[in-house]
Amino acid sequence: MATWLPFFVALGVSSLVAMLLVVTLSWHIKWSADSSVGPQKLHHGQVPRIGGIAIYVGFAVSLLLAKVSDPAGSSIVHPVALLAALLVPFFAGLYEDISKQFGATARLLATFIAAAMAYYLCGAAIVRFDMPLLDAMLAAVPFASLLFTMFCVGGVAHAFNLADGLNGLLGGLTLAACAVLAVSASLLGDQHVVNCALVLAGATCGFLLFNFPKARLFAGDSGAYVVGTAVALLAIMLVARNPSANPWLAFVAVLYPFTDATCAIVRRIVRRKPIMEPDAEHLHTLLAKRISRQSGINRHSLASFLIVLGTAVFQGAALAFYDSPRAAVIVSVAFGIVYAFAWRNLSRVAFEETPEDTTTQVSAPH
Repeated sequence: MATWLPFFVALGVSSLVAMLLVVTLSWHIKWSADSSVGPQKLHHGQVPRIGGIAIYVGFAVSLLLAKVSDPAGSSIVHPVALLAALLVPFFAGLYEDISKQFGATARLLATFIAAAMAYYLCGAAIVRFDMPLLDAMLAAVPFASLLFTMFCVGGVAHAFNLADGLNGLLGGLTLAACAVLAVSASLLGDQHVVNCALVLAGATCGFLLFNFPKARLFAGDSGAYVVGTAVALLAIMLVARNPSANPWLAFVAVLYPFTDATCAIVRRIVRRKPIMEPDAEHLHTLLAKRISRQSGINRHSLASFLIVLGTAVFQGAALAFYDSPRAAVIVSVAFGIVYAFAWRNLSRVAFEETPEDTTTQVSAPH
């Protein structure tokens, strides 16, 4: 097979659904439009925020078709269970996209439910960190593995949602994560994770055709929570299924979303603000504003490109030593230092934007 066949099927299905959502805009814009009012809203006008439909449908159709019709389909295990688990955060996010009334806590709960379903039905269980104390606790404390799995999946999904802030940023970070997972799984001979990562990458690419460089469609909460949950579950499954897998590569796969979300939480705690309260001080938002002051068209898309490229460089460095937990930790710490340095410098001009800075469409952050 063509191992890449599911990728192209997912890309085709996702792009077709995305195109239909765009061309039928007048039918659903009243309930699908993203507001341009908010602390992180940098786009102008009404753009539908239901692109998650294209991502989920592309992922689901390609995964099921590969399972039943592809020569390598036997390597894809538990596809129905995985899709059922992902359906929970997908519908929770879609309800928020349409009603704007489904809070962040409820969406986080949906990811916990998805993680629990995948834990029991797909074997997506955090079983080790390669750290003696944590591993001993996982082995000794009842339900510790389940609780850690739920916590990590929910955290990663929420982090991806926070990273949905510019045209192409969520999609680009998802593709980078899928590349880390696919390469790691290929080196370990785990065709299941390879196939799932390629299918997710294909579904994301189909959506990106309508989100980058100009946004005609946003992923919305449905898209962000689906890709975040899927990436987290695949990373956990990779480690659970392969005793020789480096568990810290799972962290490397979500390097930027995790770092950005952690810094946002710390920032809000220090300032005594609610953790779930949005602000306009994510690194990608600050970078977009800085570029807006100095360049012209597609400036926000350029910010997405630079962040994804920078993240991919660090991820590539970690993959070069894929079997070394120490190398993954060093790369992650180095990335955190670079992030902190960049944020500190960009935050000095966070609110010094010109009026035209709010006229370019970007994705809908949360």
